[in-house]
Amino acid sequence: MTVMGIDLGGTSTRSLLVDTTGRPLGRGQAGGANLRSAVGGVAAAARAVAEAASQAVESADGRRPEMIVVGASGAGAARHDEVAAAMSEALAPICPRIRVENDLATAFRSVSTSPDGYLLLSGTGAVAARFAGGAVAARADGLGWILGDVGSGLWIGWQGLRAAAAHLDGRGPSTVLSERLVRALEVEAVTGDPAQDLVRRVDDLVPARMAALAPLVLDAARADAVSLDEVSAGICREAASGLVTSLRAVTEEGPGAVVLAGGVLAHDTIVRELVTAELDGWPVLTASDPVLGAVRIAREAIS
Repeated sequence: MTVMGIDLGGTSTRSLLVDTTGRPLGRGQAGGANLRSAVGGVAAAARAVAEAASQAVESADGRRPEMIVVGASGAGAARHDEVAAAMSEALAPICPRIRVENDLATAFRSVSTSPDGYLLLSGTGAVAARFAGGAVAARADGLGWILGDVGSGLWIGWQGLRAAAAHLDGRGPSTVLSERLVRALEVEAVTGDPAQDLVRRVDDLVPARMAALAPLVLDAARADAVSLDEVSAGICREAASGLVTSLRAVTEEGPGAVVLAGGVLAHDTIVRELVTAELDGWPVLTASDPVLGAVRIAREAIS
């Protein structure tokens, strides 16, 4: 028996094919595709998933899985049926048995040995969830960048852009972000007004591209930065506060293990430091490889 897990993220899509013992047989990787905020939406996500799955099969000398579980951000109740149909169609040539899970479940299951606990995820989007019996019992945020996702990579990049614009426009305090983000976006000096030049560039900016700007804000906010940028630090404090607020909205009385996931929280960032400081006394786990959660769910489903 072989199964495959796929983690579809805004930055990359990764696949892992394993045998009955969990031994890796093949891996694949493709570009990311956020279902809500990237160009192409569900169609682009389906192509990325198919490419990653094909690579895993090819690297396993053609061995095909009996089941594939896809963990996808944005595959919650609001769009689950649409996403599941697209993934099933894209993966049909590889495997007829497809299951689509929200990335909350795959991230949580990748490291938690208990079916009960909490997840706080900040990647391109942001969401908090309480798990009971292995299922999501409550969730907060994960509403997309227009309605929420406070503290996500996209949100951090967005706030960085707003701060840079305010500085260039004379409405806000000085920040290194105005120079760094303008350079990262290759903003052309055309109008004679730096703020309007930024407007011209941002008008054509895909929302998911804002998440790629988050590392510039995070780096400028670090205490060991060459020159600590207070504006960036303020954005990161607000991001951490928003994430903790979402987590507290789903917690029950008494601490439990919290799984931290996503590019902002699964790595050494100032936002992670601020969040973990607020979780003093809570056991903290890190979901550094969510595809393992998809594999675990697939193995359990087919056993």
